[in-house]
This record gives sequence, C-alpha cells and structure tokens, in this order.
Amino acid sequence: MRRSRKRVSVALAMRKHQAFIDSNDSFWKTVFSEDIGVEEGMQRGRSGLMFDGGKFSPVMDSATHCFHQWVAKLLKDFREKQ
Repeated sequence: MRRSRKRVSVALAMRKHQAFIDSNDSFWKTVFSEDIGVEEGMQRGRSGLMFDGGKFSPVMDSATHCFHQWVAKLLKDFREKQ
C-alpha cells in the first residue's frame, strides 16, 4: 500500500513539473550536442604519435586527486584487515 502511494505522489510531482523537466532535457541535449565536435577532436589528438597520456596535476585536478587519495586509503585499510 505504501509503495503505491509513493508512486502516485511521484507521478503527480512529475506531471506538475513536466514543463520544467522537458525544458531542462532540451537544454542539456543542446549543450551536449555542442560538445560532440570538441570531444571528437580530443579523441583524434589522443591517437597521435606524440601524445603520452597527459600529465596529472593535483593543483589543477584537486577533485580527482582527492578521489584517488580516498580510494587508496580504502584499499590500504581493507588490506590491513585481511
């Protein structure tokens, strides 16, 4: 019974906000379609003979660096428990 009420309320909320959902969907499809040429160009560049994989910079890629540190700590903690 509870699950069906939740589905109904979600369906009503979706109907209420459908115009926004459609507008948001259209916006992001436009943004992503504009990026296709850039992404294809990057892929061609990565196939070049002189491309060495790039450089990792913790200063420029702090979120990635934090993620890698987090994963490394999880792995270390897991291995120490073994």
